[in-house]
Amino acid sequence: MKRWEYQVVKFETGGLLGGIVDGEQLEQALNALGAGGWEVTGTSDTAMQHGATRDLVVILKRPLEASLPESSTAEFSAADPGAERFA
Repeated sequence: MKRWEYQVVKFETGGLLGGIVDGEQLEQALNALGAGGWEVTGTSDTAMQHGATRDLVVILKRPLEASLPESSTAEFSAADPGAERFA
């Protein structure tokens, strides 16, 4: 079973009221992260008033070097809220 590590990166937007993403800067950053083995799994924005975008949030993952055997299962503590086990 593969194990993953995750990273969350926040890119600030520009412009008088925000919402302008520097595409070249974003592309360079994502290419650098990709060269390090990171893969984008999702994006989101943080909103200001009237729907303007404050930041662009990018969620990335990459496999951990040591993977678990297929028969292994993760253990979850009952004290962890929202923890679930999937069969």
